[in-house]
Amino acid sequence: MKKLILPSLFLFSSLLLAENNLSDEFQYQQIIENTLSTIDTNSFALPLPDKEKETSIFPSYNEALAKAKEEDKVVLLEVILDNCKFCEKMGKEVLSKENVQEAIAKKFVFAQINASREPLPLNLSEQMSPMFVFVSKSENVKDMRFGYINENDFLNLLVEESSKK
Repeated sequence: MKKLILPSLFLFSSLLLAENNLSDEFQYQQIIENTLSTIDTNSFALPLPDKEKETSIFPSYNEALAKAKEEDKVVLLEVILDNCKFCEKMGKEVLSKENVQEAIAKKFVFAQINASREPLPLNLSEQMSPMFVFVSKSENVKDMRFGYINENDFLNLLVEESSKK
């Protein structure tokens, strides 16, 4: 936000100097201070996300693991990052599809972790995003895949992973 405000203030101050033919630095400073005191700073503020209200629509890794143990399934953990264009694309073009969601629900318990905001389980480190980690109910990493995966390839991956013992 400072990037927008500072050039605006510089332009404003230049216009103020030219308009008022000010040569006295003290007069100039007084006018700037008086003007700045009338500016509603809330109009320049961007709303920040409320971390306490921010909730995921997906279960946590621990919740997914507990559910996977109950249902004898594998955890499919998606690791994303803030501002990751491929994560967004994966969500919009693949994971949001009903057929993909049904395929996941048959053999997996899906969980998502934003590695920009929370630590990864199982001593994992984010290597590329999105990252898909298949975790057995005994918490062994069975497989990992990285990056955007188109719908057909992702469905094939789910079939491949569900057939592994």
